[in-house]
Amino acid sequence: GRLHVETGAKEHHVRPAANVLFRSAAHTYGSRVVGVVLTGSGQDGADGLLTIKQYGGVAVVQDPHDASFPSMPRSAIAAFAHHLVDYVIPLSNIAPLLIRLVSSSV
Repeated sequence: GRLHVETGAKEHHVRPAANVLFRSAAHTYGSRVVGVVLTGSGQDGADGLLTIKQYGGVAVVQDPHDASFPSMPRSAIAAFAHHLVDYVIPLSNIAPLLIRLVSSSV
């Protein structure tokens, strides 16, 4: 039940990396994880979001058209060539969605 950020190796040129967080959460909490990729530069988050889906979790991505920096949301969506992101929605709809998701049964 704790989160600890370490100064490990960079991934996609960033540290801490969303991919590392997402993979760790998926390995620990499985289908109870909701991964969210928001506005940002680069590709961080895409690989980790795939891991969340492989463990039965939920993938949420900010609509790239709504993002100030659409690179991360676009990369996350592109990584799902054979899978579907569960939700691609504007930023204003993400908080209500998360409330609904964490309030429902897995």
